[in-house]
Amino acid sequence: MNIAIVDDLKSDSDLLKSILLSYAYENSLDLSIETFLGGEEFLSEYESYNYTLIFMDIFMNGITGIETAKKIRETDTDTAIVFLTSSCEFMPDAFSIHAYDYIPKPAETSRLYKVMDDFLKKKTMAVDAPYLFFTYEKDNVSVPYSDIALIRSIGHYMEIVLKNQRTYKVRMTFASISDILSEDIRFLPVMRGILVNMDYITSVKNGSCFIAGDIQTPITLKKEKQLEQIWKNYIFNKIRNESEVI
Repeated sequence: MNIAIVDDLKSDSDLLKSILLSYAYENSLDLSIETFLGGEEFLSEYESYNYTLIFMDIFMNGITGIETAKKIRETDTDTAIVFLTSSCEFMPDAFSIHAYDYIPKPAETSRLYKVMDDFLKKKTMAVDAPYLFFTYEKDNVSVPYSDIALIRSIGHYMEIVLKNQRTYKVRMTFASISDILSEDIRFLPVMRGILVNMDYITSVKNGSCFIAGDIQTPITLKKEKQLEQIWKNYIFNKIRNESEVI
């Protein structure tokens, strides 16, 4: 597992790395940990999906951890980000970009161990995640629901857009896919023939739904406020449920 620590205080970074290495030793876990002394340094070397977990200080010289994370989310919607800070002031901002957790400084060993336990359990449970099955160019394809960002009807075809922007154009009806995915709370119909995974929505405004990865799709204008509220309620409940687990 690749882990990045982004913190402009070397003493804090070294302490966190030491705790994580102790956790890895006690749990026979293979960890590769890289440290960066600021958001600019990290982004200059960053490649999408290169890290499974990123520990990010919020208050740093130069760009903040929140600003750094927003840059990450432009191309990487999957990597888990854990913020560390001495203030809870920016907690709403942290979770608005789908942060995995928010840990007050100084980070306690027991809290970090709990975060790692929960994260590894979540990764293991993901193996049992539901999949969408379809045929593409005579091949049988299976895609986990969590990888689907958007599904939309185009003529007699369905376009399945994944979080990494890979697209499958398949001969299926929107109703057949919608009947399957509508049972999953993540998927929101934003317009006739368009279904969006709310985990990847970044904003709803001006008659459009904006999705991570520079994806944009129109929505039913008269329902814009309602759709925005549904999305915000979903994110709020998700944050609350994740906080209860932690």
